[in-house]
Amino acid sequence: MKSRMPCSLAACLLVLGMNASPASAAFPGHEVWIGFGGAASGEKNIFNTPTDLESSPDVVTNIMYTRNFDATKALGLHFYGGTETTDKVTLTSSSGTVDTEFDLNTFNIGARYRHTFSRGTISPYLFGGASYAFGSIQSSPTGELNFTGVSGVVGPGASLRLGKNFLLSAELFASFGTATWEQAPFTNSSGDEFDPSLYGGTINIGFGWGWQE
Repeated sequence: MKSRMPCSLAACLLVLGMNASPASAAFPGHEVWIGFGGAASGEKNIFNTPTDLESSPDVVTNIMYTRNFDATKALGLHFYGGTETTDKVTLTSSSGTVDTEFDLNTFNIGARYRHTFSRGTISPYLFGGASYAFGSIQSSPTGELNFTGVSGVVGPGASLRLGKNFLLSAELFASFGTATWEQAPFTNSSGDEFDPSLYGGTINIGFGWGWQE
């Protein structure tokens, strides 16, 4: 439910991109982007306990730098991930019980390749990349616990040129990977595994410079 609106907007722009006729072959040499959206998570057992919480990101953030080598091929750096506050749960220990919420952050930083099929007012593309996955979960009663791992991402996108230097883009993405907590979260946890996978979409605003024909 949280990711439905960003994903719907992304899908609409992608459809427009696939049906658009190129208006200009111009492209920027460099781009910087920031975007927000929503996603679902592949992690259904955060703590690996018999009674557990599912990950459900509240918002996804997407920050990128892209270097275009020509009208079709580009390499870049990306930072993306989801943040959320879980439902309230009751923790029991030898000192009693306490109700708390957890702040969970799931991030990825790495490189990606983008292939643009045609350059015009709307430019459709596909992308794929690999990243270092990392994040944390924390609450006042338990403190902070970190995880690390690796991830890959693939997806379609389309960018819209806005005036001389500004761009708007929409992307759908599937990010998948594997990670482990620095230690088992609780004494009754069955292991230290964490799934950093995210599936969703973002709307991004960009600035391009060094335009070429």
